[in-house]
Amino acid sequence: MEQEPGNIQLIEPEDAGGVSFTSHMLPIKIMVFNNYAFGITKLYRDTNFNSNYAGVDAQHGMSSPDFIKIAGAYGIKAVKINDHHDLAPRLQEVCSSREPVLCDINMRGFYDYKPRLGWSSPIEDQYPFLPRSEFRENMLIDPVEGWEDPVYPGRVKK
Repeated sequence: MEQEPGNIQLIEPEDAGGVSFTSHMLPIKIMVFNNYAFGITKLYRDTNFNSNYAGVDAQHGMSSPDFIKIAGAYGIKAVKINDHHDLAPRLQEVCSSREPVLCDINMRGFYDYKPRLGWSSPIEDQYPFLPRSEFRENMLIDPVEGWEDPVYPGRVKK
């Protein structure tokens, strides 16, 4: 399971199948890509609301829980990856474990995501945009009007 910090509390005590993986000690790996923010919301506000960041990160009124402590409260092994030097050995430790493991990966400050929709783009034409010829070749139906010149979903000009 991959989770952004705001979603982690939705997965336990029961997963989507109604089975508590901690009570059965299922070897599920929970990867928290921890940007210490509501990253998708922050990027959406970059794109649509002139970067009004109220309530999306620590500098704007949001606190991020200690996922290592949360895992401990459920009796789940927890591993923290602080930087790229820890990445390979810690991921090996997580993946080779035969018990549930929460892996908290520090990605502070990173909140970009791709693919994402551009302005007025249909869902099948997301950023980063394919070369227009490749996009057209892969369409089974006629693209929407304006498909030749998609608009980058970047920041709104202030």
